[in-house]
Amino acid sequence: MRMACYIRVSTDRQADDGCSLEMQRATLEKYLSIMNLVSDRDQVSWYCDDGYSAKSIAGRPSFLRLLKDIREGTIDALAIWDLSRLTRSIWDLRDILNLLAENEVELYCMNDDVHTETASERFSMNVRMLSYQFEREKVSERTNAVLIDLVKNKKRYVAGGKIAYGFRRTREKELVIDEERARYVREMFRLARHGMSLEQITLALNTLQSERYFQVENVRCMLKNRKYSGHYLFKGVEYDDIIPPIVTDEEQQEALDNLNHHSQKSDNYIFAGLVKCQCGTPMTNGLAWGSHYPRRYYYYHCRECNKYFSQIKLDKYFRSYRFPEGGDAFFDRIQTMLTGRQKAIRDRLRRLDEKYASGYVQEKEYLMLREVLESRSREAAEDQESLGCLNKKYADMDILEKKRYVHEKIKMITVDPVGKKVLSVEEREPLDPAESPVGKIGKG
Repeated sequence: MRMACYIRVSTDRQADDGCSLEMQRATLEKYLSIMNLVSDRDQVSWYCDDGYSAKSIAGRPSFLRLLKDIREGTIDALAIWDLSRLTRSIWDLRDILNLLAENEVELYCMNDDVHTETASERFSMNVRMLSYQFEREKVSERTNAVLIDLVKNKKRYVAGGKIAYGFRRTREKELVIDEERARYVREMFRLARHGMSLEQITLALNTLQSERYFQVENVRCMLKNRKYSGHYLFKGVEYDDIIPPIVTDEEQQEALDNLNHHSQKSDNYIFAGLVKCQCGTPMTNGLAWGSHYPRRYYYYHCRECNKYFSQIKLDKYFRSYRFPEGGDAFFDRIQTMLTGRQKAIRDRLRRLDEKYASGYVQEKEYLMLREVLESRSREAAEDQESLGCLNKKYADMDILEKKRYVHEKIKMITVDPVGKKVLSVEEREPLDPAESPVGKIGKG
Protein backbone atom coordinates (compact mmCIF):
# COMPACT_ATOMS: atom_id res chain seq x y z
CA MET A 1 0.00 0.00 0.00
CA ARG A 2 1.32 3.43 -0.95
CA MET A 3 0.72 5.40 2.26
CA ALA A 4 0.91 9.20 2.65
CA CYS A 5 0.98 11.05 5.98
CA TYR A 6 0.17 14.76 6.27
CA ILE A 7 1.28 16.78 9.32
CA ARG A 8 0.94 20.51 9.97
CA VAL A 9 1.37 23.19 12.63
CA SER A 10 0.44 26.82 12.12
CA THR A 11 2.47 28.56 14.89
CA ASP A 12 5.31 28.04 17.36
CA ARG A 13 2.75 28.30 20.15
CA GLN A 14 0.77 25.41 18.74
CA ALA A 15 3.95 23.32 18.66
CA ASP A 16 4.67 24.22 22.30
CA ASP A 17 1.13 23.21 23.30
CA GLY A 18 1.75 19.56 22.46
CA CYS A 19 0.94 19.36 18.76
CA SER A 20 4.42 19.66 17.29
CA LEU A 21 5.40 18.15 13.97
CA GLU A 22 7.70 15.70 15.77
CA MET A 23 4.86 14.56 18.04
CA GLN A 24 2.46 14.13 15.11
CA ARG A 25 5.02 12.14 13.14
CA ALA A 26 6.00 9.85 16.01
CA THR A 27 2.37 9.16 16.94
CA LEU A 28 1.35 8.47 13.35
CA GLU A 29 4.27 6.05 12.92
CA LYS A 30 3.08 4.09 15.98
CA TYR A 31 -0.51 4.21 14.73
CA LEU A 32 0.44 2.81 11.30
CA SER A 33 2.46 0.04 12.95
CA ILE A 34 -0.28 -0.96 15.42
CA MET A 35 -2.93 -0.97 12.68
CA ASN A 36 -0.63 -3.02 10.41
CA LEU A 37 -1.17 -0.50 7.61
CA VAL A 38 2.49 -0.57 6.53
CA SER A 39 5.26 -3.10 7.06
CA ASP A 40 8.14 -0.76 6.31
CA ARG A 41 8.65 2.93 7.12
CA ASP A 42 10.03 3.45 3.61
CA GLN A 43 6.53 2.83 2.27
CA VAL A 44 5.34 6.10 3.83
CA SER A 45 5.57 9.48 2.05
CA TRP A 46 5.52 12.43 4.44
CA TYR A 47 3.99 15.81 3.59
CA CYS A 48 4.85 18.53 6.11
CA ASP A 49 3.64 22.16 6.34
CA ASP A 50 5.48 23.98 9.13
CA GLY A 51 3.96 27.34 10.07
CA TYR A 52 0.95 27.28 7.71
CA SER A 53 -2.63 27.97 8.79
CA ALA A 54 -5.54 25.67 7.89
CA LYS A 55 -7.56 28.72 6.86
CA SER A 56 -6.62 28.31 3.21
CA ILE A 57 -5.57 25.38 1.06
CA ALA A 58 -3.85 27.58 -1.53
CA GLY A 59 -1.09 28.78 0.81
CA ARG A 60 0.24 25.35 1.86
CA PRO A 61 2.92 24.02 -0.53
CA SER A 62 3.15 20.45 0.83
CA PHE A 63 -0.63 20.06 0.94
CA LEU A 64 -0.91 21.23 -2.66
CA ARG A 65 1.76 18.67 -3.60
CA LEU A 66 -0.27 16.00 -1.75
CA LEU A 67 -3.43 16.89 -3.70
CA LYS A 68 -1.46 16.71 -6.95
CA ASP A 69 -0.15 13.23 -6.11
CA ILE A 70 -3.66 12.07 -5.21
CA ARG A 71 -4.99 13.24 -8.57
CA GLU A 72 -2.11 11.49 -10.36
CA GLY A 73 -2.98 8.20 -8.63
CA THR A 74 0.32 7.70 -6.79
CA ILE A 75 -1.30 7.38 -3.33
CA ASP A 76 -3.54 4.59 -1.98
CA ALA A 77 -4.13 5.84 1.57
CA LEU A 78 -3.77 9.01 3.65
CA ALA A 79 -3.19 9.18 7.42
CA ILE A 80 -3.61 12.33 9.54
CA TRP A 81 -3.59 13.34 13.23
CA ASP A 82 -7.06 14.91 13.10
CA LEU A 83 -9.36 16.59 10.58
CA SER A 84 -8.21 20.08 11.57
CA ARG A 85 -4.77 19.22 10.12
CA LEU A 86 -6.43 19.09 6.69
CA THR A 87 -8.70 22.11 7.02
CA ARG A 88 -10.92 24.03 9.42
CA SER A 89 -13.45 24.85 6.69
CA ILE A 90 -16.46 22.57 6.27
CA TRP A 91 -16.64 23.48 2.58
CA ASP A 92 -12.98 22.64 1.93
CA LEU A 93 -13.38 19.33 3.79
CA ARG A 94 -16.27 18.35 1.54
CA ASP A 95 -14.12 18.95 -1.55
CA ILE A 96 -11.18 17.02 -0.04
CA LEU A 97 -13.34 14.00 0.86
CA ASN A 98 -14.85 14.01 -2.64
CA LEU A 99 -11.34 14.07 -4.16
CA LEU A 100 -10.26 11.12 -2.00
CA ALA A 101 -13.37 9.15 -2.95
CA GLU A 102 -12.96 9.88 -6.67
CA ASN A 103 -9.36 8.59 -6.60
CA GLU A 104 -10.13 5.64 -4.27
CA VAL A 105 -7.82 6.88 -1.51
CA GLU A 106 -8.57 5.55 1.99
CA LEU A 107 -8.49 8.13 4.82
CA TYR A 108 -7.20 7.18 8.29
CA CYS A 109 -7.65 9.74 11.08
CA MET A 110 -6.29 9.05 14.58
CA ASN A 111 -8.48 11.38 16.63
CA ASP A 112 -11.63 11.86 14.54
CA ASP A 113 -14.23 9.50 13.14
CA VAL A 114 -14.32 9.96 9.37
CA HIS A 115 -17.05 7.46 8.50
CA THR A 116 -19.71 9.05 6.27
CA GLU A 117 -21.83 6.09 5.23
CA THR A 118 -24.95 7.01 7.28
CA ALA A 119 -26.81 10.29 7.85
CA SER A 120 -25.85 10.25 11.55
CA GLU A 121 -22.16 9.83 10.74
CA ARG A 122 -22.24 12.68 8.21
CA PHE A 123 -24.10 14.90 10.70
CA SER A 124 -21.58 14.14 13.45
CA MET A 125 -18.60 14.95 11.23
CA ASN A 126 -20.19 18.20 9.99
CA VAL A 127 -20.78 19.31 13.58
CA ARG A 128 -17.10 18.70 14.39
CA MET A 129 -16.00 20.67 11.35
CA LEU A 130 -18.32 23.55 12.24
CA SER A 131 -16.69 23.53 15.68
CA TYR A 132 -13.21 23.70 14.09
CA GLN A 133 -14.32 26.54 11.79
CA PHE A 134 -15.89 28.43 14.71
CA GLU A 135 -12.64 28.07 16.69
CA ARG A 136 -10.56 29.40 13.78
CA GLU A 137 -12.84 32.40 13.23
CA LYS A 138 -12.88 33.28 16.94
CA VAL A 139 -9.07 33.16 17.04
CA SER A 140 -8.97 35.38 13.95
CA GLU A 141 -11.37 37.89 15.55
CA ARG A 142 -9.33 38.04 18.77
CA THR A 143 -6.09 38.47 16.82
CA ASN A 144 -7.55 41.29 14.72
CA ALA A 145 -8.90 43.02 17.83
CA VAL A 146 -5.45 42.93 19.48
CA LEU A 147 -3.72 44.22 16.34
CA ILE A 148 -6.22 47.06 15.89
CA ASP A 149 -5.74 48.07 19.54
CA LEU A 150 -1.95 48.10 19.08
CA VAL A 151 -2.25 50.35 16.03
CA LYS A 152 -5.08 52.63 17.16
CA ASN A 153 -4.25 53.15 20.83
CA LYS A 154 -0.59 52.23 21.24
CA LYS A 155 0.55 53.60 17.86
CA ARG A 156 2.48 50.46 16.95
CA TYR A 157 3.47 49.32 13.47
CA VAL A 158 2.29 45.70 13.32
CA ALA A 159 2.72 44.74 9.66
CA GLY A 160 5.17 41.93 8.97
CA GLY A 161 7.04 41.07 5.81
CA LYS A 162 9.70 43.05 4.02
CA ILE A 163 10.42 46.57 5.29
CA ALA A 164 10.06 49.39 2.75
CA TYR A 165 13.41 50.68 1.45
CA GLY A 166 14.52 53.66 3.54
CA PHE A 167 13.12 52.33 6.83
CA ARG A 168 14.35 49.87 9.45
CA ARG A 169 12.71 48.08 12.36
CA THR A 170 13.98 48.61 15.93
CA ARG A 171 14.17 45.98 18.67
CA GLU A 172 10.84 47.32 19.92
CA LYS A 173 9.40 46.52 16.44
CA GLU A 174 8.92 50.21 15.64
CA LEU A 175 9.51 51.52 12.12
CA VAL A 176 12.11 54.30 11.97
CA ILE A 177 13.97 56.07 9.17
CA ASP A 178 17.20 54.48 7.94
CA GLU A 179 19.05 57.68 7.07
CA GLU A 180 21.71 55.93 4.98
CA ARG A 181 19.04 54.66 2.56
CA ALA A 182 16.47 57.41 3.07
CA ARG A 183 18.72 59.91 1.28
CA TYR A 184 18.29 57.88 -1.92
CA VAL A 185 14.52 57.85 -1.38
CA ARG A 186 14.54 61.65 -1.06
CA GLU A 187 16.69 61.86 -4.19
CA MET A 188 14.19 59.68 -6.06
CA PHE A 189 11.30 61.99 -5.15
CA ARG A 190 13.39 65.09 -5.94
CA LEU A 191 14.14 63.80 -9.44
CA ALA A 192 10.48 62.90 -9.99
CA ARG A 193 9.37 66.38 -8.91
CA HIS A 194 11.76 67.85 -11.48
CA GLY A 195 10.08 65.92 -14.28
CA MET A 196 12.54 63.05 -14.70
CA SER A 197 11.13 59.91 -16.31
CA LEU A 198 11.00 56.60 -14.46
CA GLU A 199 13.79 55.25 -16.64
CA GLN A 200 16.07 58.19 -15.84
CA ILE A 201 15.32 58.03 -12.09
CA THR A 202 16.07 54.30 -12.10
CA LEU A 203 19.34 54.89 -13.92
CA ALA A 204 20.32 57.61 -11.43
CA LEU A 205 19.60 55.42 -8.38
CA ASN A 206 21.58 52.50 -9.78
CA THR A 207 24.50 54.80 -10.60
CA LEU A 208 24.56 56.53 -7.21
CA GLN A 209 24.53 53.36 -5.10
CA SER A 210 25.37 49.69 -5.56
CA GLU A 211 23.69 48.08 -2.54
CA ARG A 212 20.45 47.39 -4.39
CA TYR A 213 19.63 47.16 -8.08
CA PHE A 214 16.44 49.10 -8.82
CA GLN A 215 14.10 48.36 -11.71
CA VAL A 216 11.60 50.76 -13.25
CA GLU A 217 8.65 49.01 -11.60
CA ASN A 218 10.37 49.26 -8.19
CA VAL A 219 10.66 53.02 -8.58
CA ARG A 220 7.05 53.35 -9.75
CA CYS A 221 5.75 51.46 -6.68
CA MET A 222 7.98 53.42 -4.31
CA LEU A 223 6.77 56.77 -5.62
CA LYS A 224 3.18 55.62 -5.01
CA ASN A 225 3.86 54.16 -1.55
CA ARG A 226 2.11 56.37 1.02
CA LYS A 227 4.41 55.15 3.79
CA TYR A 228 7.09 57.52 2.48
CA SER A 229 4.88 60.50 3.40
CA GLY A 230 4.06 58.98 6.81
CA HIS A 231 0.72 57.27 6.09
CA TYR A 232 0.00 53.73 7.30
CA LEU A 233 -3.09 51.86 6.05
CA PHE A 234 -4.28 49.07 8.36
CA LYS A 235 -7.61 47.23 8.14
CA GLY A 236 -9.09 49.94 5.92
CA VAL A 237 -8.12 52.85 8.24
CA GLU A 238 -5.27 55.26 7.48
CA TYR A 239 -3.02 56.45 10.33
CA ASP A 240 -0.58 59.35 10.00
CA ASP A 241 1.10 59.25 13.43
CA ILE A 242 2.82 55.85 13.39
CA ILE A 243 5.40 55.97 10.58
CA PRO A 244 7.85 58.91 10.38
CA PRO A 245 7.68 60.60 6.94
CA ILE A 246 10.72 60.68 4.67
CA VAL A 247 9.06 63.21 2.31
CA THR A 248 6.10 65.56 2.75
CA ASP A 249 2.61 65.01 1.33
CA GLU A 250 3.19 67.90 -1.06
CA GLU A 251 6.47 66.45 -2.34
CA GLN A 252 4.92 63.05 -2.96
CA GLN A 253 1.89 64.53 -4.72
CA GLU A 254 4.07 66.67 -6.98
CA ALA A 255 6.18 63.62 -7.84
CA LEU A 256 3.04 61.61 -8.67
CA ASP A 257 1.62 64.43 -10.80
CA ASN A 258 4.79 64.43 -12.89
CA LEU A 259 4.75 60.63 -13.01
CA ASN A 260 1.22 60.74 -14.44
CA HIS A 261 2.39 63.18 -17.12
CA HIS A 262 5.04 60.67 -18.17
CA SER A 263 2.57 57.79 -18.09
CA GLN A 264 0.22 58.86 -20.85
CA LYS A 265 -1.11 55.97 -22.95
CA SER A 266 0.77 57.16 -26.00
CA ASP A 267 4.26 58.63 -26.20
CA ASN A 268 3.15 60.46 -29.34
CA TYR A 269 1.71 63.28 -27.20
CA ILE A 270 4.88 65.30 -26.61
CA PHE A 271 3.25 67.93 -24.39
CA ALA A 272 0.76 65.71 -22.52
CA GLY A 273 -0.21 67.25 -19.18
CA LEU A 274 1.65 70.52 -19.82
CA VAL A 275 -0.79 72.50 -22.01
CA LYS A 276 -3.29 74.89 -20.43
CA CYS A 277 -5.92 77.02 -22.18
CA GLN A 278 -5.91 80.77 -21.57
CA CYS A 279 -9.22 80.28 -19.71
CA GLY A 280 -7.27 78.30 -17.09
CA THR A 281 -8.51 74.82 -18.06
CA PRO A 282 -5.92 72.04 -18.53
CA MET A 283 -6.12 70.72 -22.09
CA THR A 284 -6.53 67.00 -22.79
CA ASN A 285 -5.01 64.85 -25.54
CA GLY A 286 -6.89 64.38 -28.80
CA LEU A 287 -6.40 62.45 -32.03
CA ALA A 288 -7.95 62.76 -35.49
CA TRP A 289 -7.50 60.68 -38.64
CA GLY A 290 -9.47 59.83 -41.74
CA SER A 291 -9.99 61.17 -45.28
CA HIS A 292 -9.21 64.76 -44.19
CA TYR A 293 -6.07 63.70 -42.34
CA PRO A 294 -3.74 61.45 -44.38
CA ARG A 295 -1.60 61.10 -41.23
CA ARG A 296 -2.60 61.00 -37.59
CA TYR A 297 -3.26 64.50 -36.28
CA TYR A 298 -2.44 65.04 -32.59
CA TYR A 299 -3.95 68.00 -30.76
CA TYR A 300 -4.88 69.33 -27.31
CA HIS A 301 -8.51 70.09 -26.43
CA CYS A 302 -10.05 72.57 -23.97
CA ARG A 303 -13.35 71.11 -22.76
CA GLU A 304 -14.46 74.43 -21.29
CA CYS A 305 -14.07 76.42 -24.53
CA ASN A 306 -14.39 73.40 -26.84
CA LYS A 307 -11.34 74.66 -28.75
CA TYR A 308 -8.27 72.86 -30.07
CA PHE A 309 -4.54 73.48 -30.40
CA SER A 310 -2.37 71.49 -32.80
CA GLN A 311 0.71 69.62 -31.58
CA ILE A 312 2.39 70.57 -34.87
CA LYS A 313 2.18 74.26 -33.90
CA LEU A 314 3.63 73.55 -30.46
CA ASP A 315 6.42 71.47 -31.98
CA LYS A 316 7.32 74.27 -34.42
CA TYR A 317 7.26 76.79 -31.58
CA PHE A 318 9.74 74.82 -29.47
CA ARG A 319 12.07 74.18 -32.41
CA SER A 320 13.10 77.83 -32.12
CA TYR A 321 12.54 78.13 -28.35
CA ARG A 322 15.59 78.86 -26.20
CA PHE A 323 15.48 76.23 -23.49
CA PRO A 324 16.96 77.13 -20.08
CA GLU A 325 20.67 76.41 -19.77
CA GLY A 326 22.38 74.76 -16.86
CA GLY A 327 19.54 72.37 -16.11
CA ASP A 328 21.54 69.31 -17.04
CA ALA A 329 24.21 69.65 -14.36
CA PHE A 330 22.83 66.71 -12.41
CA PHE A 331 22.98 64.34 -15.36
CA ASP A 332 26.34 65.78 -16.37
CA ARG A 333 27.57 64.43 -13.03
CA ILE A 334 25.93 61.07 -13.73
CA GLN A 335 27.56 61.03 -17.16
CA THR A 336 30.94 61.79 -15.58
CA MET A 337 30.50 58.95 -13.10
CA LEU A 338 29.59 56.54 -15.91
CA THR A 339 32.64 57.64 -17.91
CA GLY A 340 34.83 57.01 -14.88
CA ARG A 341 33.26 53.59 -14.47
CA GLN A 342 34.01 52.78 -18.12
CA LYS A 343 37.65 53.81 -17.67
CA ALA A 344 38.01 51.66 -14.54
CA ILE A 345 36.59 48.65 -16.41
CA ARG A 346 38.99 49.19 -19.32
CA ASP A 347 41.92 49.36 -16.86
CA ARG A 348 40.83 46.10 -15.23
CA LEU A 349 40.52 44.46 -18.66
CA ARG A 350 44.04 45.60 -19.56
CA ARG A 351 45.50 44.25 -16.31
CA LEU A 352 43.62 40.97 -16.79
CA ASP A 353 45.07 40.60 -20.31
CA GLU A 354 48.57 41.23 -18.94
CA LYS A 355 48.16 38.60 -16.19
CA TYR A 356 46.86 36.06 -18.70
CA ALA A 357 49.76 36.78 -21.09
CA SER A 358 52.23 36.31 -18.20
CA GLY A 359 50.66 33.01 -17.14
CA TYR A 360 49.32 34.24 -13.79
CA VAL A 361 45.70 33.45 -14.79
CA GLN A 362 44.43 30.20 -16.26
CA GLU A 363 42.47 30.32 -19.52
CA LYS A 364 39.16 29.22 -17.96
CA GLU A 365 39.34 31.85 -15.22
CA TYR A 366 40.52 34.47 -17.72
CA LEU A 367 37.57 33.90 -20.07
CA MET A 368 35.07 33.98 -17.20
CA LEU A 369 36.44 37.23 -15.73
CA ARG A 370 36.68 38.87 -19.15
CA GLU A 371 33.06 38.03 -19.92
CA VAL A 372 31.94 39.62 -16.63
CA LEU A 373 33.94 42.81 -17.23
CA GLU A 374 32.77 43.11 -20.84
CA SER A 375 29.17 42.70 -19.70
CA ARG A 376 29.62 45.54 -17.18
CA SER A 377 31.20 47.68 -19.87
CA ARG A 378 28.22 47.13 -22.19
CA GLU A 379 25.80 48.05 -19.38
CA ALA A 380 27.65 51.30 -18.68
CA ALA A 381 27.68 52.13 -22.41
CA GLU A 382 23.92 51.55 -22.61
CA ASP A 383 23.40 53.83 -19.59
CA GLN A 384 25.47 56.56 -21.26
CA GLU A 385 23.46 56.18 -24.45
CA SER A 386 20.19 56.59 -22.55
CA LEU A 387 21.47 59.96 -21.30
CA GLY A 388 22.53 60.99 -24.79
CA CYS A 389 19.32 62.83 -25.62
CA LEU A 390 20.28 65.55 -23.12
CA ASN A 391 23.14 66.57 -25.40
CA LYS A 392 20.96 66.84 -28.51
CA LYS A 393 19.15 69.88 -29.78
CA TYR A 394 15.35 69.69 -29.55
CA ALA A 395 14.92 69.67 -33.35
CA ASP A 396 17.20 66.62 -33.70
CA MET A 397 15.32 64.46 -31.17
CA ASP A 398 12.75 61.78 -31.91
CA ILE A 399 9.25 62.02 -30.39
CA LEU A 400 10.05 60.11 -27.20
CA GLU A 401 13.23 62.12 -26.59
CA LYS A 402 11.32 65.36 -27.18
CA LYS A 403 8.65 64.34 -24.68
CA ARG A 404 11.19 63.49 -21.98
CA TYR A 405 13.20 66.64 -22.64
CA VAL A 406 10.21 68.99 -22.60
CA HIS A 407 8.86 67.47 -19.37
CA GLU A 408 12.26 67.96 -17.74
CA LYS A 409 12.50 71.61 -18.79
CA ILE A 410 8.93 72.93 -18.94
CA LYS A 411 6.30 73.08 -16.20
CA MET A 412 3.35 74.69 -18.01
CA ILE A 413 2.46 76.03 -21.49
CA THR A 414 -0.44 78.49 -21.79
CA VAL A 415 -1.98 78.79 -25.27
CA ASP A 416 -4.69 80.78 -27.05
CA PRO A 417 -6.65 78.14 -29.01
CA VAL A 418 -8.61 80.82 -30.90
CA GLY A 419 -5.63 82.90 -32.01
CA LYS A 420 -3.55 79.73 -32.40
CA LYS A 421 -0.53 81.03 -30.49
CA VAL A 422 1.54 80.27 -27.41
CA LEU A 423 0.97 82.91 -24.73
CA SER A 424 3.52 81.89 -22.09
CA VAL A 425 5.89 79.12 -21.03
CA GLU A 426 6.60 78.40 -17.36
CA GLU A 427 9.98 76.73 -16.96
CA ARG A 428 11.04 74.33 -14.23
CA GLU A 429 13.73 75.26 -11.75
CA PRO A 430 17.08 73.83 -12.92
CA LEU A 431 17.94 70.52 -11.27
CA ASP A 432 20.92 71.58 -9.16
CA PRO A 433 23.18 68.68 -8.09
CA ALA A 434 24.25 70.69 -5.04
CA GLU A 435 20.68 70.38 -3.68
CA SER A 436 20.84 66.61 -3.75
CA PRO A 437 20.46 64.84 -0.38
CA VAL A 438 22.99 62.30 -1.67
CA GLY A 439 26.29 63.87 -0.66
CA LYS A 440 28.54 62.52 -3.40
CA ILE A 441 26.41 64.09 -6.16
CA GLY A 442 26.99 67.56 -4.84
CA LYS A 443 30.76 67.19 -4.65
CA GLY A 444 32.84 68.81 -7.35
